[in-house]
Amino acid sequence: SRGLGDVYKRQTAYTQNQPVNLQLNTVDHNNQHFATITTPILGYNEATIVIANHQFININDIQHIELVRSTNWTGNQ
Repeated sequence: SRGLGDVYKRQTAYTQNQPVNLQLNTVDHNNQHFATITTPILGYNEATIVIANHQFININDIQHIELVRSTNWTGNQ
């Protein structure tokens, strides 16, 4: 199973409608991970998350997940 930090990130992303960066465990023929996916989390349970386009991703297929930091475009704090 994934660590508590990953669970927190999924919950935060879902409840606050905050996108995440996902890196999947899959690699190409040069053993390099595919590009990071930036997506909202539309839903989740203990084994699966649902991302944009209603794609289901098994939790065990995720190499790394991080919350996307929002950018303050106005320059205000």
